[in-house]
Amino acid sequence: MSMSHQAPTAGRFSALMLLAVELLGCATSAPRAVLDSAGVAPICSPAEGRGGLVVYSATYPQTGGQSEYPAHTRYTILTTDGQVMEHVANNSGSFGAFPSTVELPCGHYDVRAQYGSGRFVVVPVAIRAGKLLILDLTREPLDLRVGATHEPIRLPNGQVVGWWATSG
Repeated sequence: MSMSHQAPTAGRFSALMLLAVELLGCATSAPRAVLDSAGVAPICSPAEGRGGLVVYSATYPQTGGQSEYPAHTRYTILTTDGQVMEHVANNSGSFGAFPSTVELPCGHYDVRAQYGSGRFVVVPVAIRAGKLLILDLTREPLDLRVGATHEPIRLPNGQVVGWWATSG
């Protein structure tokens, strides 16, 4: 009996490439972002409440019938001492084209995600009770409906890799 060899479909190939990028990204150190504002300090302790986090990470084209709706890459939420809290698949909505909203206890965290150029960055964040923190690493301007102001997320060399704002 002969075994037929099937070439990987475009969907399998894309999934394998994303996995390879994710694994390679873990093996290299990502620069730690610098936030321009003191607005990253939490106003509460973890026992006092929960807040939300939405990360518009870099996007990639989906395959098949959903290809016109790019999906956001997954990201990782870490404690400030580097322990993994959660791996976020980062897709929601009918076609998986919207980023996920994650609920977290108040406190400081690090978010490791891909930004617009496909490289990884670590962004220090503070979750506040009843507030939604939005990180947009796609380099497109944040929608002003999320808050009256938004601040840049910069690499240590000053390059802007995204924006952050709070809502709620």
